[in-house]
Amino acid sequence: MHLLVLILNRVDLLDDILEAFLKLDVRGATILDSVGMGRTIDEHIPIFAGLRTVFQAGRPSNKTIFSVIEDEEKLQQVVKMLRDQLDDFEIAGTGLLFVVPLCEVYGIATSIEGKLKEI
Repeated sequence: MHLLVLILNRVDLLDDILEAFLKLDVRGATILDSVGMGRTIDEHIPIFAGLRTVFQAGRPSNKTIFSVIEDEEKLQQVVKMLRDQLDDFEIAGTGLLFVVPLCEVYGIATSIEGKLKEI
């Protein structure tokens, strides 16, 4: 069982990614509005105001998507799909994708009705 985390700077791709999640039967992802450290420094620490021009071209916020994926094969399909859709991951500022193994998870719903699955 794994936690997939995608910090998506290209928020214009959010709908496409969620549609692909559904096609791959990934359910229950959580999406948070988030802001990068650079943007926060620029706005809240006056000494770094000179960095404003660096961050003006960037997006003011991004989306952070969390999803617990139980099946290893499905996880690899999702990672491949994300890497294909975000083919410019190697370019700084595109986003960040990482996967963390999980030891215990409670409260995973098996369906939209929210029936809990025993782990």
